[in-house]
This record gives sequence, C-alpha cells and structure tokens, in this order.
Amino acid sequence: MAAACVVALLPVAASAQTAELRDGLQDVASERDRVEAEVGELRAREGDARQRLAAVDAELSAAEDRLASLSDELEMAEAALAEAEAAVARAEAALVVVSEEVVATEAELAVATTKLEARVVAAYKYGQVSFTEVFTGVRDFSDLMSSSIMVSHVLDSDRSMVAEVERLLALVGEQRAEAQALRAEAEREAAAAEAAAASIEAATRDQAELLVTIERQRAEREQLFLELRDDRSTAEGHLAGLEAESARIESQLAAIAREQAAEEARRQQAEAEAAAEEARRRAAEEAARRAAEEAAASDPAEDPAPQGPAPAPDRTPAPAPSPAPAPAPTPPPSSGGSSGSGGSTEPAPSPATWTRPAAGPLTSPFGPRWGRNHNGVDIGGAVGSTVVASRPGTVVHVVAGCHPTSSWGCGGGFGNYVTIVHSGGMATIYAHLSSVSVGVGQQVGAGQSVGGIGNSGNSYGPHLHFEVREAGVPRNPCNYIAC
Repeated sequence: MAAACVVALLPVAASAQTAELRDGLQDVASERDRVEAEVGELRAREGDARQRLAAVDAELSAAEDRLASLSDELEMAEAALAEAEAAVARAEAALVVVSEEVVATEAELAVATTKLEARVVAAYKYGQVSFTEVFTGVRDFSDLMSSSIMVSHVLDSDRSMVAEVERLLALVGEQRAEAQALRAEAEREAAAAEAAAASIEAATRDQAELLVTIERQRAEREQLFLELRDDRSTAEGHLAGLEAESARIESQLAAIAREQAAEEARRQQAEAEAAAEEARRRAAEEAARRAAEEAAASDPAEDPAPQGPAPAPDRTPAPAPSPAPAPAPTPPPSSGGSSGSGGSTEPAPSPATWTRPAAGPLTSPFGPRWGRNHNGVDIGGAVGSTVVASRPGTVVHVVAGCHPTSSWGCGGGFGNYVTIVHSGGMATIYAHLSSVSVGVGQQVGAGQSVGGIGNSGNSYGPHLHFEVREAGVPRNPCNYIAC
C-alpha cells in the first residue's frame, strides 16, 4: 500500500516539474523570438554600414588617385619652375654679356663722338676745305694731286666718322632692346612658372586636407561597422545559447514524459500485484473459514459453545492515504525591475546564500545596454584572477579551447565559459575565462574554483561575465550575489 501511495505521488511531482519546464520553455521561446528580430535588424544595419563603408572606400580611392595626379602635376610644375629659373639665370648672364657689350660700344661711341665733335669744331673754326681753294693754291700738277687726295681723305674721314657714330648708336639701341627683351621674357617665364607651381601646390594641399577628412570619415564608419558586427555576433551568440537552452528544456521534457510513462507502467503493475495479493489473501481466509466449519461439523463429541458462522472478512477496501501535496515551485526571484522575461514581485533570495564568483568591482550591470538586454553582470579583474562557483551544483557545459585574450567569436562570443546547474531549476554561467579548471559532470561546491578571469571571446578587456538563469530565463545576478 505504501508503494502504491509513493507511485501515486510521483505523477503529481512530475506534472509540477513539467509545468515549470514548459513555462521556462515558453519564456526562452519568447526571448529567442526577440533576439532573432534583433539579429535581423543588426544584420540589416550591418549591411547598410558595409555599403556606406564601401562608398567611402571608393571616395577615398578616388581622392588618393587625384592626390597622386596632383603630385605628378606638382612635380612637372616644379620642373618647369626650375627650368624657368634656369632660363632667368641664363637671361641674366646674357644680360651681363650684353651690358658689357653695351659698355664697350658706348666707349667706342664716346671716342667716335669725340673725334666727330673735334672735326665739327675744326670745320666751324677754319671753314670747310673746298676744291677751289685747293686748286688756287697749287703750284703744279703734282701738288694738285697731293692736295686733292688729302681733301678726299678728309672728306672720307668725316663721312666714316659720322657713319661709325651712327652705327654705334644703332648697335647700342639694339643691344639695350635685346637686353630688356631677355629680362622681360625671363621674368614672364619665371612668374608664370611660379604661379603654376603655387596653384598646383595649393590644389595639392587642399586635396591632402580632403584626403584626411575622407580618411577620418572612413575610420568613423569602419568603427560603426565593427560595433554593429560585434553587436550582431554577441546577439547571435546569445541566440545560439537560447536555442541550446530551448533544446535542453525540450530534452528534459521528453525525459520526464518517458519517466512518467515508466512510472505509470510501474503504478499499473503495482496495482495489479496489490489486487492479486488481496485476492490471494481473501481466498486463503475463505478456505480457512470453510475448513474450520467442516472440522466442527465432523467432530460431534465436542460440545463447543455455539459460535455461529465465522464472520466474513471485511471486504471494504481500506481508504488510500491522501497524496501529499506537491511542493510549490520556487518563486522566481525579483530581477530588480528588469530581466529577460519581466520582473517578479516575489522577494529575492538573500545574497548571503550565494558566493560572489569574483572579487573585482562591478563594471557593467544587468539590464539594457547598447540597444539590447545585458543578461548578466560584468566583474572586473586581472587576467588569471580566480573565479569560483556561486552555489553547489553540477557542471553541464564547458568551452575551454579559446585563446585567453584574443579569440573574437569563439565560444559563441562567450569565449571560454562554464555552465553549472543547481537545485531549484537554477543555473549559472561564467564567461570570457582565461582558463577552465572543471569538467562536464563534475560536482562542485560553493566557492570552488572553476577557472580564471580572462578576455576570451567577444570581450573588450579582462572581466568575468556572470549570468544567473532560472528555468533558462535570465535573472538579475545582483539579487543573488553582493554587487
């Protein structure tokens, strides 16, 4: 009978556990739907950011090409400027030569002018020599010839002197004009080359400033793209964890269903055995009663006191004991107004019943962060600092192959991490570890080391990401540990 009572109580407890698991599964499914929508939005924003980054990359490439072209033009302009400066130098050297020639010509002109002036003065003082005077004063033909030759020489000398002066004057004018033309041309070329160089230099400077601006824009867009990618990776890791949790709960429900079926079979077998035993007992009592009656009828010598027929055994079945009430499921702790499935009005358990997993300061609380829910708390600390279990339990999942400080995306974004299941449908997660010191299936006690603080997975610095889950639903760890 006691066994039958125990068997009768088992379905009640299993039903309560099944209802609790189904509620947890529904919460996980709701959270998974929300995270799936968040992942879709992050992927869309990441694609838009990728396109914007590609556009600014193209703009940056065009700006770099333009800057390279301007650099080539600047080199050509600087070469032209150097050539113009060389031409100026040559013109100035030629100008020096021409100036020296002008000086020499002016000296010759001065000498010729002096001679011409002396001849003009002599002619003025003494009058012009004429053939009449020469013929009048000659004594003979020989004298005449000598005199005519002399007069011719004088006249020729005058004409040559005047022509020389005129030639020298024209030469000086030409040389001065040439010198001025050389200087003007050289100055024009130098000014044009300098202006071209200055213009291209200004364009190059403006293009360099534009390139700096575009590079800054690219850096900003790349940073936005990386942040979106990190958020998407984190959300996908969270989604993978929710899917794994959902699969785990479904597996537990299936196991409970199988156990319930087995318990029902055992219950039916126990009832059948109890009914057979009761039938055997009643048959034995009936046989004993008949045997007693037959013995009394076959022995007339005795005169026993009349006893009457033996009373029939009480065939009314004994009332089955009332099943013990199923233990009420543990109420979800208060999440401080924010949790993965909404807050609870039940009082939170005392932090004194939990052990703080790490000694460092709280660096990021539970709740909304970066447009989504941060399902745990972050506790700072140096790489390798001890991380301990918050409660006694069983290690059910371990990832230990990620690099301790640089393994983005490893472990679904959690890096090296440990999951421990506790009584009352509770579980804790210890993520971003540098090392793991426990294995799956191991029983751990509160305060026992499970690994060391690290920077593995999607982490921006060494810290412990610590989560508390009830039936798979994230709860605020600060309701359980001292924050």
